[in-house]
Amino acid sequence: MLICDPLAGHSALAGSHPALRYDGAALSYGDFRAEVCAVAMRLGDAGIEAGQVVGVSLGQSTAHWRVLLALLRLGAVSVSLSTRVAAEVQALPQLSAVICAKGRIPQGVEHIRII
Repeated sequence: MLICDPLAGHSALAGSHPALRYDGAALSYGDFRAEVCAVAMRLGDAGIEAGQVVGVSLGQSTAHWRVLLALLRLGAVSVSLSTRVAAEVQALPQLSAVICAKGRIPQGVEHIRII
């Protein structure tokens, strides 16, 4: 069992109930699980594999949680990056990629694959 698998159980039992609320909007368990699975598929297609260390620079948004759960689903190790991205990347030579929002590539990650 993967750590993100309990989401499947909640989705089956209470698919339309809110899994989380953010900025006044609610996201149901069913939709949240479907989005996590879709993100996992896209990350897998982008070459993320089990055991890889991947940085996440998305801020504290629902996208951040989708990506973290998707990485767990793939068996990758996620590292949430802060405003000190360059120093964090330098301290993590095993980092294979950084996931960031479109158009918001943090400085100091030019030598790492950006997703």
